[in-house]
Amino acid sequence: MKLTIIGGGPGGYTAAFAAAKAGVEVTLVERAHLGGTCLHTGCIPTKTLRSSADALDTVARLREFGIAGDCAATPDMSAIVARKRKVTATLQTGLEKTAAQLKVRVVRGDAEFVGAGLVRVASVDGSLEIAGDRVILATGSSPLELPSLPVDHRLVLSSDDALELQTVPEHLVVVGGGVIGCELAFIYRAFGSRVTVVEGQTRILPVPGVDRDMSALIQREMKKAGIAVELCRTVNATETRDGAVVAHLGPSPFLPEDAIPAAARKEGTLEAEAVFVTVGRVTNTDGLGLAEACIATDRRGYIAVNDELETGVPGVYA
Repeated sequence: MKLTIIGGGPGGYTAAFAAAKAGVEVTLVERAHLGGTCLHTGCIPTKTLRSSADALDTVARLREFGIAGDCAATPDMSAIVARKRKVTATLQTGLEKTAAQLKVRVVRGDAEFVGAGLVRVASVDGSLEIAGDRVILATGSSPLELPSLPVDHRLVLSSDDALELQTVPEHLVVVGGGVIGCELAFIYRAFGSRVTVVEGQTRILPVPGVDRDMSALIQREMKKAGIAVELCRTVNATETRDGAVVAHLGPSPFLPEDAIPAAARKEGTLEAEAVFVTVGRVTNTDGLGLAEACIATDRRGYIAVNDELETGVPGVYA
């Protein structure tokens, strides 16, 4: 049996390795690097920066542990980013070695599902067609960008950009108080930034998996850390002034008027050296040929599957 997998992130490479161990002939198509978001722009690099932030925080609290003496520790962002890159590179090499050991064929390029188990790949070496018995779509996601808040990768940054900063912004505005925004807020506060988090809902971490008690706890920890929080407000636009970015705030359009406190209904501005846009993720399905192959998606763009993760096209999973 032949299996073709599109996407070399945790979903794709895990499926590839398991199938190869079971004796399946596997082709894994990846347009960038094995490891996907988790390894390169998500969990692992973020936790690497978090480790540096924790080390700084511990140094600042040495006297609490009975250690005397002054230690003036400051973040060296070039060294922190270099360490992060080394960690991800080491783990990527490990994945590549595992793929080679298991005889997983890795093809670099942009893939398109054609149908009947056929996948077309556009690579630097030209077009390649891969035929198989089953196909798994595991293409992951990318940072969501808002039309009203375009990312310029200079002053207005995505979460990917936030992991590559070579300097610590004096004042940082984080747009979106979800999981990614909160984590980056704490990290850069530990690095020395003055941080303001802007969230359009009535609480920090307004996601189904987090109850209100946990949101209140995180917000208390933000207050203790010196992180400012603007709830029930959104950033409607940004403009640049003398190398800084000015964020224009207004009342959240996602809430009924009576749910917005009077203070949050006022227009306002925040001037900062950088703005992080962390308002969610969007699926990497453009160019996959889903509509042409009659593979259905939901209103958010996620591929529709049954309880066995099979799409409406037999033999194609996601």
